[in-house]
Order: sequence, then structure tokens, then C-alpha cells
Amino acid sequence: MHSRFLTGILLCSLFLTSCAGPVDKDSHVNLDLSGHDFQNKYALSGAVSFQETDRIFCGTNLIGSTLFYYDKSSATSGVLCPDPACTHEDATCSAHIQSGAGLSVYDDMLYLIAPDTSSAGREEYLWRQDLFGRGREKLKKLSFDEVILPYQPQRYIVHRGKLYLLGKADTVGKDGVSPVTRISLLSTSLGDGEAFATLYDQTWDGNINPTVFFKGDTAYLSLPAFTQEGRINLTILRYNLADGSSETIYQENETEMSPRPLWVSEEGEIYMPAASDTIQSLNKLEEGKTAEIKAWDGEANLYAMDDVAVRLARKDEIYLVQIVNFSGEVLYDGPLLPQGIPGFEGDLNTWNPMIVGGDKDKLILNMSNLGTQGMEDYTLMLDVHNNLAPTLLWSSVN
Repeated sequence: MHSRFLTGILLCSLFLTSCAGPVDKDSHVNLDLSGHDFQNKYALSGAVSFQETDRIFCGTNLIGSTLFYYDKSSATSGVLCPDPACTHEDATCSAHIQSGAGLSVYDDMLYLIAPDTSSAGREEYLWRQDLFGRGREKLKKLSFDEVILPYQPQRYIVHRGKLYLLGKADTVGKDGVSPVTRISLLSTSLGDGEAFATLYDQTWDGNINPTVFFKGDTAYLSLPAFTQEGRINLTILRYNLADGSSETIYQENETEMSPRPLWVSEEGEIYMPAASDTIQSLNKLEEGKTAEIKAWDGEANLYAMDDVAVRLARKDEIYLVQIVNFSGEVLYDGPLLPQGIPGFEGDLNTWNPMIVGGDKDKLILNMSNLGTQGMEDYTLMLDVHNNLAPTLLWSSVN
């Protein structure tokens, strides 16, 4: 990491054009919203925030609340804070954000969820700033009593001029006793003055792990509910974001395969990875039915992202990864980190890998380990076309 002084000089020299005066709260309005979709390919995990622009990668460590950046042109990285005197040690640092998934890139600006350290309340706020933390402004208050407590947001998403909230809250049923899970999908404007509108708000018995995918004027809400027998009932809803209408596009009951977050291609094709303890499959949804593209045996995790599916397994104490395109063609098959991590000495197979996201060209990987000094982790970019050659983006390891 470079010193804060050098980083400050670098930021001002490289990104002077983004410092031109205060940000207009309505500057995000764009009549042509194509190209303003949320980056679904980096939304595979609720534990890590990650986004990409032409200039930088930015995000957090595992379950972290400090925002980091990696500048592509200079190959430098650091805490995404413009104040060279800041120690980055508490919530007063402008790189402090809500842990989990509360970061979006929109109109070449960063939108993030964070508290207001000048206030003693428990509210969170939607903030906007330039790509390196300057010109930060508060856009919207998220009331603790009206939003955070009742809905317990799991993910905040900025997509085509709106803020969306996916909530999962443990509560009680109408009898006042029975435990239920409240699942919600809400939307609102990026500025003050508009309350949240409800796209979905239902209670479910038992465990349910919702995910949402945004594509143009459409949102796909996946609702896998686990039964007491350990099976899964899956419902997928498709929402028209322009008029709020919805339809059920897939329903399957009593399956043993646990669905993973789905992917919708540029052509509107829907891909559905699923896994059990012994089998994984990549499927395509066609006219309400699934067609298998590729299947694997053995225990593994399976992810779908931009144009590829990634299978992460462990065999003979070694992490292995296979990357295939949506036709089932193998792009890579071998060790997860064949070239190690720059500067790391030790056995990476004793660490814990997590695929953050990626596409046909690169994977974003988090490697973590609970050491004597607490959680340690590395965030890496792996080059799919070069034997998964790693680029260290940032790390919590000194």
C-alpha cells in the first residue's frame, strides 16, 4: 500500500475531472437508462460489497465495513478515503460503510449505505460520492423504526434511478407466537421525499433464502423455502419495474437440489445453478421448465455469473475450480490458485475461499482465515485466460 500522502496526490492527478464542484442531487436522472443496470455479477455474496468501473475496483473485505479501491491504470490500492490525515480506524472515516451488500456504482458515482456519525440515532443513510470518496453527500434517510427494524435489509441495490431493498426479517405470525420469516422487496427514489413502495411483502414458515436479479426494467425474485423434511420449494417471480406487475415464471416443490442465485443473459435467457451434497447442475429455464446443460458429481459449490458458471470443490485437501460457459464448454479446470498469492507464504488450502463474482474474463475471489489477530483475508482478481494468474486488489493482512 502506498502512503496516504502519495495516494492523495495520485487521486487528485488522475481524477481531477470528477472534482468539478458540488454534486447536483438530480444529476443521476438519465432519460436513457440502458447501461445503468446493477452489477449482478458481483452480488453472489451478502458478506462482501464489490463493484467495478472502467477506472477502479472497489469493495470491502469479508464482512467488512471499510471500503477499499484498486486503481487499474496505476495498479495501486488503499482505503477509499480522500483525507490523508484520516487513520481509517472508526466510523468517522468516509470509507466506513454498512457491512454486507450496501454498495452500488451508478452514473460513474458510488452509492453506499452508512450511518451519519454526527447523529446519535440508529438510522442509516444513502450517500453518494465520486469514485474516490470526494464530494460526499447524504441523499436519503433510512429510518430505523420504519425501515431497518421491520424489514431487516439484506441487500441495498441502486438500479436505473431507484434504490431497492431486499429484506429478510425474523418475526412472529398472526397468532403472535409462531415464528415466521418476512421477505420483502421495496423500491424508492434516490433522494428524500418518496416513501418505499412495495413490490413484495410476504411471511413464510421456516427457513427461506431469497435472492434478486435486476435486468433492464425487470426484476427476478427467487424464493427457495426449506421444508421441515429438508427439501426445498422454489418459486421465481418476475416483476415489471415500470408498472409493478408480476408473474410466476417457475414453481418446483419438494426438490433436493438447493438453488443458487440465477443469472439472466443479455438475450434474456435464464440460467439456474443448483446443488445438493453430492450433485450440482447448471440448468436453463425454458417455458417454465428446466433443461440441464451440465452436471457434476461430488460435493461442491456452483455459481452462475456473466456468461460463465464456476464450480468450486475440494479434493485431497486441495481447492479445485472448473469454469464453463453457458454451452457447457470448459474454459478452465484445475487448482484454484495455481500461482499462489503475491507475497503470501503458507498453505492456502487451509484458508477459506469465496467466489465474490466475475465473468468470462476474470473471477473475484476472497480468501479468508481466522488467525491469532482476528480475521485475515485477501481479495484477488484471477485471470481466466492466463491460468488464473492473480492480481492482489487489497488485503486486511499487514
